[in-house]
Amino acid sequence: MSRSRPCKKFSSQQVPIICAAVLLIGTTALFFVFVCPHLTEEYSLAIPIYDGLITLIVLASFANASLKDPGVIPRYQTLTVDQEDDFRVPLYREVDINGVTVRMKWCDTCKFYRPPRCSHCSICNNCIENFDHHCPWVDNCIGRRNYRYFFFFVFSLSIHIISVFIFSLMFVLEKRDKLKEVAIPITIMVVCGLTSIPVIGLTVFHIGLVALGRTTNEQVTGKFNRGHNPFDRGCKKNCGVTLCSSQYTRYVEVKVEVTCNHTNQQSQDGIIDNRGDNNGHQTRDGDGRSLRPESFAAAVNTAPRVSAMYVKSSKNGRTISGSREVTV
Repeated sequence: MSRSRPCKKFSSQQVPIICAAVLLIGTTALFFVFVCPHLTEEYSLAIPIYDGLITLIVLASFANASLKDPGVIPRYQTLTVDQEDDFRVPLYREVDINGVTVRMKWCDTCKFYRPPRCSHCSICNNCIENFDHHCPWVDNCIGRRNYRYFFFFVFSLSIHIISVFIFSLMFVLEKRDKLKEVAIPITIMVVCGLTSIPVIGLTVFHIGLVALGRTTNEQVTGKFNRGHNPFDRGCKKNCGVTLCSSQYTRYVEVKVEVTCNHTNQQSQDGIIDNRGDNNGHQTRDGDGRSLRPESFAAAVNTAPRVSAMYVKSSKNGRTISGSREVTV
């Protein structure tokens, strides 16, 4: 069964990530080859060990932000007559979240109402849960499943840049009478100086967003500037939920047999959130459109529930069967 996912074929869109990787790895390699040996001899072995650990964190976070599914919501496969005729579909539906009315927009491409904080990325051509932004430097959307890795990437990269600049400056000050030996360290300092402004600025910006419980998309569009942000849980809890909560699993496409107490048995294709809510419920509106999980609990509480039989799942190439009460 097909699954929606960001396209990873090589294209001109991948030029920024290649440049970023070459610049990061190249500058770091020059630092360890030409600067670290002298600093180790003159000061301590702790210097290369310290920056080596920071470099590993940077590279690991960079890889995760780039390669992980950001939270792609699979497209709705089977449409009703009303869904196929887009002119019949209301453009918006409203749900209440923590006393704030939030509109969910109908996605003409994916054929469902986008959950709150979800947005359709024109580059990846997918709806991304908790969409933050599309980052060309990691060649991926930043969303619910990979935001923490992006945050750790820019945060650790800021520390790495500052550290490399300071250590290179120490080398230059000691070797200032030997121009040939300081040429490469000076080059490293120039690169660090030029990249530090946008990287550190971006880090400070995202620290503020995490503390306020906002996404870049919400901040740029000014979505909650004039009213209460229903997703703001306080600075401490915002940081914990965004950066330290357990990893959300990917969505899985399954075929379900649905039996409802007020209709006859019917078969349809649907999208099951493998994560689910605390009761294992899928969220779906009254017309059978996929609504998606916890952030619009009001829609879940008012929709009818049915018994769903899992027929097949493509996750890990295995067949999964069973039954669960779901909301439609």
